[in-house]
Amino acid sequence: MQREIGREYPEAGEQQTTLAIIAAIERSIEKVYKNGHQNRQFHAKMHACIKGTFTVDTALPADYQAGTFVAGKKYECWARLSNGNTKMVDDRKADLRGFAIKLTGVEGTQLVNDISMPGSHDLLLVSYPTLLAATVKDFKKSIDAICNGLPGLISFSLNPFNWGIVARTLASMQKQDNLFAVPYWSVSPYRFGADGKAVKYKLVPTTQNLAKPTQKSATFFQEVIVTDLAKQDITFDLMVQFQEDAVRDDMEDLTKEWKSPFHKIGTLVLPQQQFVPQAMQAFGDSLTYSPWHCSAAHQPLGSINRARQAAYDAISKFRIAHNQKTTTI
Repeated sequence: MQREIGREYPEAGEQQTTLAIIAAIERSIEKVYKNGHQNRQFHAKMHACIKGTFTVDTALPADYQAGTFVAGKKYECWARLSNGNTKMVDDRKADLRGFAIKLTGVEGTQLVNDISMPGSHDLLLVSYPTLLAATVKDFKKSIDAICNGLPGLISFSLNPFNWGIVARTLASMQKQDNLFAVPYWSVSPYRFGADGKAVKYKLVPTTQNLAKPTQKSATFFQEVIVTDLAKQDITFDLMVQFQEDAVRDDMEDLTKEWKSPFHKIGTLVLPQQQFVPQAMQAFGDSLTYSPWHCSAAHQPLGSINRARQAAYDAISKFRIAHNQKTTTI
């Protein structure tokens, strides 16, 4: 079949599979957090929620401008740094790391409105360029294994048909010394304007002389963040990678990296400050991030993003309702 740049190719039964994923996650979190505060199902451990600014490059060429990204435009934003695990794990352990950015004051109607913070554009990035599963059906297998605890993970890992997913998962779990020194990828693609362009995003660290932990505690990432913010601004370049070949740069299979070059479109700044992580804990926990918090110019693309549209909304509402209920008991 001839493939076209910027076009999606849904697999059969995606909606039914997505509903099954949502049901499995809701059953799991209801069981785990039956009588207590419910954390996010993924990226449960937040290291920091930091207010910053994002500025689109003033000399950005017209071809690299679209929607939110207009040359010289500046936005206030909230950056949430996290471990990827479903549990509150030790920072010294290997894990996938998350960097979620919520740009605020964005013009235009959101595809999915962020009720708590309307007019936002969310960018969800992680510390590995590819996803563990190629399709929503494969992703569901992983979710089922996670939700069934250790027995489910063992059974999943022993099946040879799942070994590719297991290998990619292990490769994505790495140890780091400083989250401000790590690059982050969107992994999934997004629309870029109204002319059929599609891009992936990458956040590239640019700050020099970052802190190096000497004695690592279970929460050392937070300690390093406080140290770095006390002495300087922390900066990152936001890059876009355009889909240039519809076959080579696969829209649907997120286990494959695109081969086209990255182009800088703006700068994220987390300003120097006396940062107190605990003061931002409740606010950070209350924020909802979704790739669908954006305008049509930046519509999420591909099978995983289509599944995320329903799953993020349903699970976020489920978590907030649960926490409100347990708070009043």
